[in-house]
Amino acid sequence: MLKINSPHTIGDLFKKLFTISICLILISTLETKAQNINDALRVTIPGLGSNARALGMGNSYIGLSDDGSAAFFNPAGFGLLKRLEFAGGLTHLSYSNDADFFNNTTSYSNSNTELNRLSFAFPFPTLRGSLVFALSYHNTKDLTGALKFDGFNNGSTSMIQDLNVDTFIPYDLFLTDSSFNTPFSGRLNQSGTILSEGGINNWTFSGAIEVGRNLYFGLNLNIISGNFTSDNQYYEDDTQNIYQQIIAPEEPDSRDFRSFYLNRILDWDIAGWDAKFGILYQLNNDARFGFTVQFPKTYNIKEDFRVEGSSEFGTGFNPELDNSEYSDAVEYDIITPFELGAGFSYNFKGLILSAQGTILDYSQTEFEDVAGLGTIADENNRNIKEQLRAV
Repeated sequence: MLKINSPHTIGDLFKKLFTISICLILISTLETKAQNINDALRVTIPGLGSNARALGMGNSYIGLSDDGSAAFFNPAGFGLLKRLEFAGGLTHLSYSNDADFFNNTTSYSNSNTELNRLSFAFPFPTLRGSLVFALSYHNTKDLTGALKFDGFNNGSTSMIQDLNVDTFIPYDLFLTDSSFNTPFSGRLNQSGTILSEGGINNWTFSGAIEVGRNLYFGLNLNIISGNFTSDNQYYEDDTQNIYQQIIAPEEPDSRDFRSFYLNRILDWDIAGWDAKFGILYQLNNDARFGFTVQFPKTYNIKEDFRVEGSSEFGTGFNPELDNSEYSDAVEYDIITPFELGAGFSYNFKGLILSAQGTILDYSQTEFEDVAGLGTIADENNRNIKEQLRAV
């Protein structure tokens, strides 16, 4: 059994997103095909944004949004700006965790430093009200991650057995006989590392206008770019010399099993677009009420999925997988649901109180085949309807 322990130092919002991300990583370690629900959630789960003030308030910012981060939270907030504004930011993410795997604790970490936002807002002169246009760049989601585990599984299960159900990987590595029978029944040391990196970027054109006294409307038109790479290495080792017999009778050297290795590498090139509408009303310069409609985002994913693997025997026999048989390149779209948000803020003598809520029905997420995905898109969409829900 694997348990993740993470430091509780960055607030409840960060801990929840961290837990979700780790769960996705753990589930993906059992997947041998590239496209699944986890891929949809990777882009559908909202990011944290990059504004220090907003992050310090738990991202409860729909009812504020009176700076360059309005492009991420509520574009109507640009209408509050009365002079030119240029802002930028740099982020350093240090990601670490401890994994408890069969009573063995392993630590691992990964980090990333990058420019995370640039914004320029230009208020146009008006006789009454306000009219503001803005250009922004935001890194809306950092996909840096790390996981390492290592422990002896004394049970009767193994990845070799699981893969033997619906793939030829054990057969190709001489871990079964010609009839796909395998002697493996657990009792192996299991270990692995998962390193991920990449991010999702928004290039946003925003406009906001004061349509009535203290009532602002805003609109974002957004171009999405990004990338993601996941390197998942997994090992099963016979550290107790349990499997000494010949595994595949047609190959006498397939005796004295030592190790099984599997590496799955996922590369994404991400593109897309979306739009967002926002409303902000300011009451007596103290209170603000905000409402946003995030229209469905269309992510175009160009994916390369590669599988490498090998087995090792005490005889020196070391067969390897033919990578071309277990790798593919596909292209598909992921369409996210509508996201509705509402927020409120109140300024009491410089002390700002803020609250907001959002609703996002993950079950409305969809895959659309562009090239090579085939019926997997329909299968994933059925699984999404059955397993996901609104939050």
